[in-house]
Amino acid sequence: MRRLADPGCRDFLIANRAEARALVDTGVTVSVFHGVRAGDMALADRPNARPARNTPTQVKRWKQAGAGL
Repeated sequence: MRRLADPGCRDFLIANRAEARALVDTGVTVSVFHGVRAGDMALADRPNARPARNTPTQVKRWKQAGAGL
């Protein structure tokens, strides 16, 4: 991540919530491909960490948490 962030990359596409936790406080924006499970809702209040919404249930869960689409 540092190798890409140092020259200016600020948007990262990552696989899962564990990777998001590792990057969320580094100042970059992360998009999590895995989707949004109930356990992922701690990311809802982080404007720089957004999961992909893969099902109508995930969209509903994300919206109920007050997170933007």
